[in-house]
Parts: sequence; structure tokens; C-alpha cells
Amino acid sequence: MMGETVNYENQSENVGGLKIAKYTDPALRELLYRARKKEADALAILEQQAHAGHIRAQRYLGLYWYRTTEPERAIPYWQAALPQGCHWSRYYYGKALYSGRGITQNRLWALRQWQILSGYPDRVARLARHALYRLDTHYRES
Repeated sequence: MMGETVNYENQSENVGGLKIAKYTDPALRELLYRARKKEADALAILEQQAHAGHIRAQRYLGLYWYRTTEPERAIPYWQAALPQGCHWSRYYYGKALYSGRGITQNRLWALRQWQILSGYPDRVARLARHALYRLDTHYRES
């Protein structure tokens, strides 16, 4: 499988005039941008995709609501993406727990979310390790 180029063209669907691929997200980012510009149709499409189980739509919708005056609406979207393995949703969920924005503050549970992520070799894991280190926890890299 190394070195192979995967064509996701056949794994996409046309939603609201945009082709949304299963594993890439430029169209979802465009929807998020349009939703931030107060385009109701873009927000409706994102919500439709999130409710259909699209992991990245759940993550982006969580980000959208977290950055508004209604951050509590972000939490269910991130929680829905957690069992599907969305590391970014786990990171943002931990961030919300730590700050108490949109959810009851629970710093211990926030640190646990970041500790779960810290074992992965991707960018979000580095952010989680940095958060653990910065917050002076008992975390030690093995």
C-alpha cells in the first residue's frame, strides 16, 4: 500500500451543489467558511452531513458552534465523533472541558482526553502533549 495513490473520486457525494469526499475536507471547510459568513444553507448542509455521521462535518460543526456565543452546541458534535476516532474532536473536547466553555469544567477529564491522544504520532497528539506539559501535569513521555 505504500506509495499507492488512492482515488477518492468514487467515494464522494453531491450535497448542496458541492462534492463532498469521504476522506478529504476542502468542501467542508468551504461550508464552514460560508456558515461563518451567516449563510444559512451552508450551516444546514453541515448539520445534515454531521447528523449523517460524517466525522469531519461533526468536527467542523463543533468548531463553528464553539466559536459562537453558543459553545454548548459544539459538545454533542465532538462527542459523536469521539467513538469514530476523530483525534481533533477529542482535542477540542478536552479544550472545552479544561476551560469550562460550553460544558461543566472538569480539568481532570480534559487532561485524560489529552493523555489518550498523546500516544499517537500526529499533529494533534503533539498539541495534546504540549497541553499536558504546559499545564504541569504528572504526564511523562515514555
